Amino acid sequence: KLLSKKIENDQSYISEARKIIPELKSMHNLSDRPKVLFYEGKEGLEKVYEDTLTSHEPIRAYASVENMHMGLPGYFPTYYKRRVGKDIAIRAIVPNTETGVERKGFDKTEMRETALVPRDIFDFSPEINIYDNKVMIASWKEKLGIIIESAEIADAMKKIFELAWPEAKRLDGELHTKN
Repeated sequence: KLLSKKIENDQSYISEARKIIPELKSMHNLSDRPKVLFYEGKEGLEKVYEDTLTSHEPIRAYASVENMHMGLPGYFPTYYKRRVGKDIAIRAIVPNTETGVERKGFDKTEMRETALVPRDIFDFSPEINIYDNKVMIASWKEKLGIIIESAEIADAMKKIFELAWPEAKRLDGELHTKN
C-alpha cells in the first residue's frame, strides 16, 4: 500500500510537471528569440515601470491614468519625478477623464505630451509603453506586468503608435474646442 501510494503521488507530480513544461519552455529565451518576461502582483507592476526608466528615447504610451493610480497608489508621483530626472520624455494617448485632464496639466513639468481622446473611442485597462527595443504591458485587472524585448516587435508597435498619434492629437484638439 505504501509503494502504491508513493507511485500515485509521483505520478501526480509528473503530471503537474508536464503541465508546466510549455510555460517553462516559453520562459527559456534563446538568443535569437524575443525575450518575454512576466511579473506578477504589485511588485511585478512596479518592476515593469522601473524598467521604463532605462529608456534611451522618449516613451510612447497608451495609458489610463485612473487605472495606473488605482493599481499602484502612491507610486507614480515619485516615478514621474525620477523619469524627469533621467531626462526621459513621454508621449501618451490617454482617455479624456478627470484624472487624465489633471495629469495633462503637468505635461510641461513632467516632460510629457498628452493627447486626450474620448472615452468611447479609447477606454481600456492595460497600459502599453513602447521604448528602445521593448514593449511593456501593465495589466491592471490581472495584476500582471509583461516586457517583450524584441527589436522587430517594438519597431512595429512604434509604427502603429505613430499612425495613431496624429488622430489622437486631432481628437484632443476637438475636445478643447468643445470645452
